[in-house]
Formats: sequence, C-alpha cells, structure tokens
Amino acid sequence: MHINASSQAIDFLLGDTSPFQEFPLYAVANGTVVDIQIDQEWGEILRINHSLTNSCSFYAHLKPGSSTLVAGQFVKQGDLIGTAGRSGDGANNENHLHFEARTPLCQAGVSNVNNGSSIPALALMCNWWNP
Repeated sequence: MHINASSQAIDFLLGDTSPFQEFPLYAVANGTVVDIQIDQEWGEILRINHSLTNSCSFYAHLKPGSSTLVAGQFVKQGDLIGTAGRSGDGANNENHLHFEARTPLCQAGVSNVNNGSSIPALALMCNWWNP
C-alpha cells in the first residue's frame, strides 16, 4: 500500500505482475454509481456517490470491462463492483488500485479527477467500515 500525501489517495499494490491475474473490488460503502469513465491517465474509472457522507469514492486502473455496474445503480457496502488490474498509465506497471475519496458528490458527465477536495481516504474507509 502506498499513501500519496498530496492527493490523500491510496495505491493498493496487488503484487502479481501478470496482466491476467484478477483482483476483485468491493464497494467501501453504500452508494449510487455515478459513472464508469475511460481516461488516458487513470484508465477505467468507477465513481460512486455516498450521500450519507457527502462524498464520492473514486476507483482507478480497473481491468477494462470488468464492472457490470451502470449509472444510477445502488450498491451496498461489500458488493462486488469490478476487478482491479492494469489500465491507463498503470498498464505498464504492476497491478494496482488507485482509491480516492472526494467531496462534494460527483456529477455525471463532469470529471472531478482534479476538482473538489480530497478526503483522507484511509480515515474515511475506516469510518465507513466502523460506523
């Protein structure tokens, strides 16, 4: 695990360097899928809004096509949401997941990769898992 102090994001390094290895991803909290985007830098991105905390979780470098979620779909904490892997600028690196929590809520069709404010992702994840 690598914590990026400037963005307050977490990169989960997943070990196996095989592009064929799959690592399931689960929702950190109840929420509504905003969208799945493709970005040159971040690869496949999944964004989920969490109205209870007025925040948006941001999962990047998903294995392309691994998520079957659609915009507007409700997910519960612990639901399978996709597979981490290699996409975007992470395609030439080891398998990893980039996770961020941002506020305010994400808006469909509006990229907030560089907008809004980062929340300390690790602290927020702990709050979600230990209400």
